[in-house]
Amino acid sequence: MIIAGVAEVFSAFQVKSWANSCSGPARALYIIAGCVTFENPLLAAALLTLILGASLVASGIMRIILAFSMKQETPWIWILLSGVITLLLGLLILAHWPVSSLYILGLFLGIDLIMAGAGWIGLGFGLHRGR
Repeated sequence: MIIAGVAEVFSAFQVKSWANSCSGPARALYIIAGCVTFENPLLAAALLTLILGASLVASGIMRIILAFSMKQETPWIWILLSGVITLLLGLLILAHWPVSSLYILGLFLGIDLIMAGAGWIGLGFGLHRGR
């Protein structure tokens, strides 16, 4: 985060636009967050897990609302199921919040890496069959 924040600050000086000059505080906040993460990684993990749980709850609620606002001819049940699962996952993370910070981020990273690897393997097989 520190390196990315510094890189963003340097790129801001190369691009002259109003939007880039206004995003300076966000870049500084990114550097500060990186320093805090480096200084106290357990606190950073706890805060990131709290933000993740709250985001999943909000996303689940929005998907449920979207599912009920869809027309009956559309496959709204899958959106509803996705929303319920996302909401329950967010509530589960928040229910075990300080303790879940120790393993939930690593678990999600591991799942993401497995899915990314499976995607690359599938892409490779697809390209191999295409030859």
